[in-house]
Amino acid sequence: MLEHLQEVKRRNYGPGNCKMQKLIAKLEEADRDILLDCLADRETYSTNGIYHGLRQVGLDIGYVSVQRHRDNLCHCGRNA
Repeated sequence: MLEHLQEVKRRNYGPGNCKMQKLIAKLEEADRDILLDCLADRETYSTNGIYHGLRQVGLDIGYVSVQRHRDNLCHCGRNA
């Protein structure tokens, strides 16, 4: 009955890897600092705003990837 689930595989980076962390690692230092400051400041920056800001400059990231990283629910948070 659930055989179709085996056919649908997500494009992830495997266990222990976070797409958001991979994106952060690729940024130049100034951009990395800006993004990390925005992620840390929940009172000023919404997850939705960060997501749209990243997409606006052509960075391929999903909303849930940003949210999970920000909430420490990704592998970065689990491994910390």
